[in-house]
Amino acid sequence: MKGFNVVKKKIEDVVVLVNSLKQENAKLQEEIERRKENIKSMEGESKTAKRIVAEAERLEKERKEVKERLRILLDRLEKMKV
Repeated sequence: MKGFNVVKKKIEDVVVLVNSLKQENAKLQEEIERRKENIKSMEGESKTAKRIVAEAERLEKERKEVKERLRILLDRLEKMKV
């Protein structure tokens, strides 16, 4: 009978351990899902940021082109005044 009680106690300990591991696994799965959502959100923000940077670079290039054209026009105007 003593052996049965020892085995029963060990089985109960294993059941408690398994239940604890299941709870920990569930928590980890929730954390993984939360992080996946964060990554998706960050990927979206990254795409938006890349578009904004590309647009800013394009606008800077256009600004330089316009500035150059204005300089050329001003040079022509100066020559016309002479």
